[in-house]
Amino acid sequence: MATETTETKTMTTATTTISVKTAVVLKDLLGKHKKEKLEELGSLGMTDEEAICIIGELKNHSYMTHLDLAGGYDFDKNDFTGWIVDAGATVLGKELETNTILKEVNVSGNSIGNEGIKVISEALKLNSTLTHLNLGRNKFNDEGVEILCKALETNSVLEQLLIGSNEVRVKGAKAVSELLKLNTPLNKLWLDGNRIGNEGAKHIGEAFKTNTSLTSLCMVMCNIGNEGCAALGQGLLKNSTMVYCNWQKNQWEPKAKFALQDIIIEHETIWDWKL
Repeated sequence: MATETTETKTMTTATTTISVKTAVVLKDLLGKHKKEKLEELGSLGMTDEEAICIIGELKNHSYMTHLDLAGGYDFDKNDFTGWIVDAGATVLGKELETNTILKEVNVSGNSIGNEGIKVISEALKLNSTLTHLNLGRNKFNDEGVEILCKALETNSVLEQLLIGSNEVRVKGAKAVSELLKLNTPLNKLWLDGNRIGNEGAKHIGEAFKTNTSLTSLCMVMCNIGNEGCAALGQGLLKNSTMVYCNWQKNQWEPKAKFALQDIIIEHETIWDWKL
């Protein structure tokens, strides 16, 4: 059922679905194989109960630095198959409060809502080791993002935050911008697939003017038009740290796009960009 790969220090499974019983077996495998990463479990069709089973076992494995419970993609249903909901997210949050080993957690493609985000956010106020958190393609909205950003104001370690394809709008974008103004360690931010629009882009552009930590920003398909495009450009004129920006598939017209492109080309630090 499990295969061991020494070079990559990972453990994966070859089945397509797992049960609670299988999850228990996986726990036993963790005890026998001291691996740093536990990957690709969520893509096997793991239920919330099974995820809770695995998360609850983390405290017994002090070597585990990477946890990947991302939901898989069901091409027949044209949707993600992750079933981790707020109950599973709550267990994860409680674990993160005291876990000092995990560095990367991926729970993208699941069904985590605002209540689950609240618990994870509280944990981030206490956690001192997690540097990468992928919450993309879940079910939270502006309220969840506001809570998350407020918690991160005092977090001194998180460097990468992925919250793409949720239900983030203008209020969520404003919360993100306020966080960026504080220059936390956050250097990579994914907002793709959230319809923040022109007003949301204006908030982000304003944050560019004072932020000195963010280097990578993805805002693909964020419903940004000409006004938002101009605001992003004006923000970049006063920014000296951005390195990568992927802002494709928005709603701006060619004239606005070319004006932004000229600013990016002349930017001192941006070397990789897509519009």
